[in-house]
Amino acid sequence: MLGEIQKEKNMSVQLLEKLFSLKGKTALISGGYKESAVCFADTYAEAGADVAIVARIGKPVKRQPEKSPQSSGLEQSESMDVHKTEIVNRVVQEIMDEFGNINILVNSAGVSGSEKPVLQMSDEDMDDVMNVDFRGIFLVSRAVAKRMAERKSGKII
Repeated sequence: MLGEIQKEKNMSVQLLEKLFSLKGKTALISGGYKESAVCFADTYAEAGADVAIVARIGKPVKRQPEKSPQSSGLEQSESMDVHKTEIVNRVVQEIMDEFGNINILVNSAGVSGSEKPVLQMSDEDMDDVMNVDFRGIFLVSRAVAKRMAERKSGKII
C-alpha cells in the first residue's frame, strides 16, 4: 500500500515538473532594484529558467545566499535605463548573445514619481514617470518582442 502511494506521489511530482518546468527558458526581469523583481527571479529560477535582471539605479538587488534557490537558473545582472532606446537594444542583445533567447519578459521597472503630492510635482517629476512607466515598458517590450515574433513564441508580463 505504501509503495503505491509513493509511486503516485512520484508521478504527481513528475507531472508538476513537466507542466511547470522552465528548463531551457530565459527570463528577463526589469526593475531589478525592487524586491518584487527578486521574487519573480527566484520563482523563475526555482522552475529552472535562466534569469537576467536589469535595473537603472545602481546594481540590481542580489539574492541573499541563504535565499538562493537550488536550481539550474543562472542570474545575470545588468545596468539598463529602460527609457533609452540605444541602451535597451544593446542590453537586450547582450542578454540574447549570452543566453540565446529571451522567452519571458517581466516589465517590473517603474517609478511612482515624486513623493510629493500631485499639486507639488514638477514637470520633471512627471516626465520621469512617463519615461520609465510608459516609454520604458514600450521600449523593452518592443526590443524583446522582435525576437519573440521571429520565433513565434514568448510571454511578456
